[in-house]
Amino acid sequence: MQEHAQSLNDASAPETFAKYLKQERKGRKLTQDLLAQHLSAHSRVLSGIDAVTISRWERSMTEPTLERQRHVISFFGGNPDHYLPFRESRRRSGPRSDCLSYIVRHFMSSPRIGAKVGSFPELRSANYTIEPLPGHAEEESFLHLILEYQQSIHYCASSSMSLEQLKGLLAAHRGFSVVCTRYHHYVGHAVGFSVKPEVFDDLIHARMKESELEPRHLARHGEPFCFYLYSTYGGTKLAAANLLLKLVRNLPRSGDNLKMIGGTSLTSDGARLMKAVHFKPVLAGHDVQENGVRYQGRDVAFLTYAVDARTLRQERDIGYLLQQ
Repeated sequence: MQEHAQSLNDASAPETFAKYLKQERKGRKLTQDLLAQHLSAHSRVLSGIDAVTISRWERSMTEPTLERQRHVISFFGGNPDHYLPFRESRRRSGPRSDCLSYIVRHFMSSPRIGAKVGSFPELRSANYTIEPLPGHAEEESFLHLILEYQQSIHYCASSSMSLEQLKGLLAAHRGFSVVCTRYHHYVGHAVGFSVKPEVFDDLIHARMKESELEPRHLARHGEPFCFYLYSTYGGTKLAAANLLLKLVRNLPRSGDNLKMIGGTSLTSDGARLMKAVHFKPVLAGHDVQENGVRYQGRDVAFLTYAVDARTLRQERDIGYLLQQ
C-alpha cells in the first residue's frame, strides 16, 4: 500500500494510540474492515487482526503491545520512535502504581496473555509486597512452591533443580530472588542467577541443563556476568507487573558488568511476555504433542531467549520505567 506511505501528522504526536489510529485511518478514508485487511497483510505481527480489533483499539477498550504499535505506525509511514510511547502513556509512567498500569497495558495487553496470565480480577494495585527470598521467614515453603511450579511445567523431570541445589545457589547470594505476596500470601516469584558468560551461553544453547548449575558457575563480584532467569510466576496481572518492575529497576545496579539477560520459557504465555519485553528467541526445543511452547506454528518442548543488556536499557519503554 504505497499510497499509504506518508504519515499525516509528523509534527505533533496524538495523546494516545487510539487517537492516532483513528486519525490516520479516517485521513485515508479507510473503513475499519479495510484497514484490518491491510494491516494483516503488512506484517506477521499484525496477522489475524479484524475490524472488531480495530474498533476496540480506537475506543481504548484494549491497547496493542508496543511491538504491534510499531508495525502499525510503520504501515502508515511514520517513525515509531517519534510517537512511542504516546504522551498519555508517558504521563502514566510516574509513581509506582502508574508504572504498574503502564506495564500491564504495554506488556500484557495481548488477548492471549490477558486471558491466561493473572486473570484474577483486581480493583487496586495496593497490598502487594516484594521481598527478598533468602532469609525470608517462609523461605522453605516458598522454595517448595517454586520447585513445584517448575516441575509442573518442565518437559523433562531430570532437567529440574532439586531443593538442595536451589538452596545452595541462593546461599551464594549472587543473583536475584524475590517473592511477591499479597496480604501475606504467596502470589508469585522471580528467581535468577548471575552466571559466567560461558555458562550462560551453554544454558541458552541447551548444552547445559539447569539441574547442572552449581555455585562455581556463578560469576564473582566485579566480574562480567550474564543474568539467567530461572523461574518467574505471577498469580495475577499486578503480581506479574510488580515482579517485572522489580526486575527492570534492578538493571542499573549491575552497571556495565551485565552483558546479557535471558532464560528458558516452558509456557506459551511466558514466551509471549518475553517477546513483548524485547527478548529474542535463540533456540527451540524438539516438537511435542501437547503442553509445549507455541512457536512458529508448532509446539516445542522449550524456547530459550536472550537480549543484550545495553540494548534492553535503550528500549524506550524500558527506559521510561528506569527513569521513574
